[in-house]
Amino acid sequence: MDIKQISRWLLILGGLNWGALAVFDWEIGSFFGGMDAAASQALYIIVGIAAIYELYMEWGGGKKR
Repeated sequence: MDIKQISRWLLILGGLNWGALAVFDWEIGSFFGGMDAAASQALYIIVGIAAIYELYMEWGGGKKR
């Protein structure tokens, strides 16, 4: 699995998390102790980095496919 696939899976996870939050008022961070837990914050930071990576690769000058 390359970094592009990992990034896409992380973005899918982030999207599902937002959907679960909107529909069920539940988020994946609750598994790790809520938003204040270091593990939850690390997960959200990693998903955010994946989003920045995808933006860069698609629109910011990443190598063209």
